Amino acid sequence: MSNPGVAQHVAGELRRQILAGRYHAGDRLPSREQLQYEFHVSPPSLREAFRILEGDGLVTVRRGKSGGSFVRSLSDGHAARTLGMVLQSRKVGIGDIGQALLELEPLCAALCADRDDRAEVVVPHLVEANRALRNSADRREFSETSRSFHELIAELCGNQTFALFAGALESLYSTHVAHWTEQVMAREALPRDDFGSRCIDDHEALIELIASGDREGAYRRLHAHNLESYDYMKGIEPTMLVDAELILPDG
Repeated sequence: MSNPGVAQHVAGELRRQILAGRYHAGDRLPSREQLQYEFHVSPPSLREAFRILEGDGLVTVRRGKSGGSFVRSLSDGHAARTLGMVLQSRKVGIGDIGQALLELEPLCAALCADRDDRAEVVVPHLVEANRALRNSADRREFSETSRSFHELIAELCGNQTFALFAGALESLYSTHVAHWTEQVMAREALPRDDFGSRCIDDHEALIELIASGDREGAYRRLHAHNLESYDYMKGIEPTMLVDAELILPDG
């Protein structure tokens, strides 16, 4: 019989070792026998410790001759899925995420404009992403490419905390928008207007502001752009709730 306190202690120690870099993504952890000896625990307590680590998304257990316990790669997708599960449990609407991004993402744009190396590591990627957006073949591709542009704003802002948190929210929001697009396209009822072309123009203006180092201008431009996008989606699907299953597990 497992001891919950012992299992938590073992899981906590292995968690610390993984996060400290003793074990890296893809590494096989020591055998169960070795860990039982190292921690002086029973097999049931060790099994429970591994169930805790699997629940954390830190390890995966493979069966068979080449099996064992392996460290998983922690990615932005894990953060998005975990956040999505919490929001889903609270029955949060997708509009709530849109409202958060309305305030958070412009801060990432301002940080992009603040970077001394923006001409080398920010602007070229945004230009390429917006070019791909302009060349989108259909609304599905447009939705996916627009998602990439906005994720880049967070990814390239230079602050890891902002990048992770805003990236997770952006991934949640845009995945739900893409899901909605698929559903509506299946019914051949997708609204047709000039929203797409305005979106591309807004992106171009934003890129120019970031390139010139205009922090306040970049913030205001993306805030205005996100406000229009938020109002657009709110008017189309005001009752959509967060569904964490739309964020595919990875790693």
